Amino acid sequence: EDEKEVKKEVQVVEEVKNEIDYNALNVEDIKSIIIQIVGDKTKQDKERILTLEVSDKNYIFIELNANKSIDGYENLKLSSKIFNELKKFNKAEMITIKWYGVGVDIYGAEKEVIITTLGLTKQTLNKIEFENFFFDDYKNVADNYYMHPNWTIDFKY
Repeated sequence: EDEKEVKKEVQVVEEVKNEIDYNALNVEDIKSIIIQIVGDKTKQDKERILTLEVSDKNYIFIELNANKSIDGYENLKLSSKIFNELKKFNKAEMITIKWYGVGVDIYGAEKEVIITTLGLTKQTLNKIEFENFFFDDYKNVADNYYMHPNWTIDFKY
């Protein structure tokens, strides 16, 4: 019985360690959330997170590798999941997510390009109900929006 109690206490301590402090902008907490949502590697085994920074103005800047695809929908869907979680950080004034992927130029050469950029201020984040949000509306509501012209958005609702 004593062993069971000790194991239970260790488990409680580990659970407390894994709790996220939404009153602080801790890079490790933010990284943990992103990895829970999108994983630490792409389907092509590339590191998922390229950059993760929190500025002194409480801006969260995230650069991610996308899975190889010509469908921008996946990036918007995953961004919504990330935004919905990160908006719980009360001090976050703006969150920007950039997705990178492999593009092909007019000569057929592959190179890394920005596929999608989404930037939302705290005010915009608080207006969006992500459970009902139509991803195509990012272009209308985002404070910063870019979708590479070679990527399509094939909505699957």
